[in-house]
Formats: sequence, structure tokens, C-alpha cells
Amino acid sequence: MSKHRIGLLFAGQGSQYLGMGKDIYQEYDFVRTMFKEASAILGYDLTEVCFSENSKLNKTEYTQPAILVVNCALFEVFKRTGIIPVVSSGFSLGEYSALYAAGVFDFPTVVSLIKKRAYFMNLVAEKSNGAMAAIIGLDLKVGEEICKETGTAVANYNSPIQFVIAGEKDKVLQAMEKAIAHGARRVVMLNVSGAFHHPLMKEAAVNLKPYLLQAEKHKPAFPVIMNYNATPLEFDNLTEVLEKQIYAPVRFEESVRLMVEKYQVDTLIEIGPGKVLTGLAKRIVPNVILVNLENPNDLISIKGGI
Repeated sequence: MSKHRIGLLFAGQGSQYLGMGKDIYQEYDFVRTMFKEASAILGYDLTEVCFSENSKLNKTEYTQPAILVVNCALFEVFKRTGIIPVVSSGFSLGEYSALYAAGVFDFPTVVSLIKKRAYFMNLVAEKSNGAMAAIIGLDLKVGEEICKETGTAVANYNSPIQFVIAGEKDKVLQAMEKAIAHGARRVVMLNVSGAFHHPLMKEAAVNLKPYLLQAEKHKPAFPVIMNYNATPLEFDNLTEVLEKQIYAPVRFEESVRLMVEKYQVDTLIEIGPGKVLTGLAKRIVPNVILVNLENPNDLISIKGGI
């Protein structure tokens, strides 16, 4: 048993890198089994996408399943510590890993859902010419006003000093110029294929809904804070909030605050490739212990310190 109150954060799209998951794949038989099972569902060899030089890892259709499987495998590694989290959340795609961790979806179900989600989102992205940009160091209210003026929308509420906007590419470029003119410290066009978490993605959500409805699901073993409304999952609303998540903003900052304020979390463990969420959480809840789990060495420090 841990003396800390642990919250789990699961990485989302954009955290991927070549070689992610390789250490645990080599270390644990059950991780190799998970990759094999996922590859059979996906119809391609996931180890090639994750570990070999290729052009697929940054394509939505492959990125989403790859990160999901690495996240889920890392969670299974984490489970072997015997530490029980009090709450979990995930960023966008990472929300599905959080639901897997809480036992809402089993592994084959969550892989199948993400295969469909990635396919439908990619389909819309290819025809909609959407884009996303991070705005850093600008007052949120000013940013929301700029979005209204340019026909864009806030897609991610990331931290007190950062949010992401989305929309048609030419409109996003206009909004970026206005943000600079209003004193934004930095604006960065994101390397993504579409306007995720924007109404342009509504078609993908509609296409995914039947698969969400028919997926086998179970009540969560611990609360999952959902992106769409930054509140704990109400099981009966699962399909609705996962459908809306695709075209509504990710309320990450609110979600992290809720984990700390409502559930008295004093330690957040980011599970998955990279440290994107840890960097954001540091800005949101600076007094909370922040830990990463992406390789076997991290597990040693988690066991020792938590």
C-alpha cells in the first residue's frame, strides 16, 4: 500500500516517439502478448510501427492505436506495484487508456474502438484542411475573443498559461497573427493532421457512435475524470461523453484541479510516452508530486518513493 493518494494521467496523441514501449516489450512476456493481440486486431505488426524506422508513427491512423497499446501495457506494468490509484484521467486519446485502467473496457475492446476512432478522425482530417495551434502566455478571455473573431475555437484548455485553438487552417493562421498582436508570448502551429476537438470533427463522432454503443463496458473500479466536462464519469453517459469528446474541447486544467481538490491527490503519475502532461500539470498544481512511467527504471523509483 502507498502512503500517497495517487492519480494517474494517460498520455495522448503528440507524445509518440520511435522506440516507445520497447524497454517494457523486451522486459515482460505479458507486454509482448499484448502487442501480439493488438496487432491481430489492427491488421498490422504494431512492433514495426513503434520500434522500426517508418513513416507511419506520426499518422493518426497508426499513432492512436500505438500510443494506446503502450499506455495500456505500461499500466499493466504499474499494476504489479500493488499501488491502487484513487482516480484517473487521460488527455484526449489517453482517456481511453484511463477507462481501460479503471476496467470500463477490456483490452480487445479498447483496441478495436481506437482502431475505428483513429480511422474516422483521419478520414475527416484528410478532407477538412483543419489545423491546431498552441497559444502560450495570452489571457484566455482574449484568446476566446480572438476565436470568435476568426471562426476558430479553443480545443484544449491545457494550463494557466497555455491553450490550443483549432479550425480551418487559414482561420487558425489569422488567429495566430491576432494572438501575437495581443501580446502572446509564443504561438506554435502543431504538427497534427486535422482540427481535433473542434466541430469540424463531428462527422467522425457520428461514425464512431454505433461502435461505442455496442462495445461491452463495465462500471469503473475508480473514478475517471472525463475530458468533455471535467467531471467523474457517470457510467450511463459513457457513449455520449466519448462521442462529444471528439469535437468538444479537452478540459485538462480543470480535470487536474478536480483530481487534487476533490480526491486529495498528492501524487500524479503520467503513464505513457513522453512527459507532456507532467509539464502541463507542473503549471496547474505545482505542489503535487509528479512522476513519469515510461520504462522499467521508472518503476523502480516509483516503488522506492511511493
